[in-house]
Amino acid sequence: DEDNDDDDDDDDDVVADKQKTNELSETEKAFVRFNNSWIILSAMCIGQKVKRKQDGSSSTPLMDIDADPWKSVPRKKIKPNNRLLGEEVTRRAKILYKEATATIPRPSQ
Repeated sequence: DEDNDDDDDDDDDVVADKQKTNELSETEKAFVRFNNSWIILSAMCIGQKVKRKQDGSSSTPLMDIDADPWKSVPRKKIKPNNRLLGEEVTRRAKILYKEATATIPRPSQ
């Protein structure tokens, strides 16, 4: 479908423009750094929920790799490994604690 191709090109142009002016969010920068891969997208979606009702009483995972359309994608192309998950946890922690402290808190023993 040509219309969808045009939409994808427009999205690419927006990202390219943001990169030139350094307007990308930390998440967009990480996604671009990993070449917009499905694996990093999957890792970024872990723990994220979409509210299904306005009152927030019902939510579902933002991305479920066991449901359509993702279940048809080969696992090795979409399921993040432990190293990548660790990097995503660290990336989120740096963003979360960026304003509060210069260092990431360590768990107590």
